[in-house]
Amino acid sequence: MSDAELSISSSPVQDGKKYSIKVPGGGALSVVPGKYKNEEVHIRSWENAKNQLWVAEANDGGFGFRNASSGRLLGSNKNGDIAADADKLDSWERFKFLNVGSGYLFWVIYNGTQQYLYRPAHRSVALFPPGIFTSNDLNPNPRRRTRNLPPRPTRHRLRLLYPLWASHLLVSDPTTLLACQRDFVTAGSDVLLTATYQVSIEGFARTKTPEFPDGIPRPAIGKYLRTALAIAEQARVRPSAAKIALSLGPYGACMIPGQEYSGRYDAEHDSEETLFQWHLERLRLFLEADEKLAERVQYVAFETLPRLDEIRAVRRAIRAAGLDVPFWVACVFPGEEATLPDGSSIGQIVQAALAEMEDAAVPWGVGINCTKIYKLDALVREFGEEIARAVGAGRVGAVPSLVLYPDGTNGEVYNTTTQTWEKPEGYTSDERGPWESQLAQVVTNARATGPFTSFLVGGCCKASHNDIRKLAEQLKTA
Repeated sequence: MSDAELSISSSPVQDGKKYSIKVPGGGALSVVPGKYKNEEVHIRSWENAKNQLWVAEANDGGFGFRNASSGRLLGSNKNGDIAADADKLDSWERFKFLNVGSGYLFWVIYNGTQQYLYRPAHRSVALFPPGIFTSNDLNPNPRRRTRNLPPRPTRHRLRLLYPLWASHLLVSDPTTLLACQRDFVTAGSDVLLTATYQVSIEGFARTKTPEFPDGIPRPAIGKYLRTALAIAEQARVRPSAAKIALSLGPYGACMIPGQEYSGRYDAEHDSEETLFQWHLERLRLFLEADEKLAERVQYVAFETLPRLDEIRAVRRAIRAAGLDVPFWVACVFPGEEATLPDGSSIGQIVQAALAEMEDAAVPWGVGINCTKIYKLDALVREFGEEIARAVGAGRVGAVPSLVLYPDGTNGEVYNTTTQTWEKPEGYTSDERGPWESQLAQVVTNARATGPFTSFLVGGCCKASHNDIRKLAEQLKTA
């Protein structure tokens, strides 16, 4: 992000003025006595924290914020946690503001590059002058749509800016989550993804609640995973209405900003072995939460994989976990080339996903998700050719099911830094026809050319339950 994109001039902040600092979704920043140091910054209820004021201090094109009581500056410490213990206004205490178009101004730390406050937790916060906050400020327009959670615009307005992303609803609002998932079942979905795509030990640890003000610890995660399964089951109304797939995103989806479109992971998760261990540990969370997991889910979905080593890692992880459930591997193609973000070709993907490999399970299905729909036809054609070639050569045992759930966008591109969907300048609408018609045509073409005979088709980001209803109707006549 360049400095030109930062809306400094539009910021309401004034030098020397006092502010309350509100966290989207409830609560405000508050300095409280700490166990290991004199002062810690916690998220407390608005009623308990709204009178904690911070004085804006202009410096070098940005602002610092001193606690009005202690005089210490708000910022990020060496551990990446939010803190208010600095005397000097340095890079980690200096902020600029980014207008994301929904009425909120999110803090951005300025230290030569732009990073969200709470590094590495990166929970964004909003700024309000004292005394003017109203509950209406918590209802911005929806921007983030994730997997099977695109809410009705008029009923479920969500702004998901938390370490757990969409999975935060398991903690904050299971009722809304149930309503969203039920919408998809009512629309005719045959397979319902659980709201666990961004579940991670790290994400829970960064999620602070009244019960767990220092973050949700590993032993407490199980109840939220059981909630995810229970909500998916309740959304079906009746067991025969839809099958349940355990949704598991890549490691990059649990990073903030998300890196599932780039595959650029931190050094601790930059190899097949470390990714194997990470995915295995997450699978074990679910197995520990419910010993009957294999009976409650009919599929496991490893989604939006951007790297070849991560494809191999998830195959090894599900085998090592002992979870004997059909699973699929879906890859993401954000660029214009027919390659993963790490540069791997479709031929390499087919080999990594389907070839026999020691101590690794073979997926029931392979395919594409979180990818623009106009790219699908060419990608599917190449997948089919590579799989047919691999089966013919004996490198792959059988043709898998083809899994396709592209983005439901109309030209928008997700910006992982601003966390908003943005249309390219000058873009009007997709001239290729309705989303559901394009996807149905891709399936028709794939069925005609082979080698696929089994298909699982749906929608990813920004695909609503109405889109799924239209797609189901379209496929009936395809």
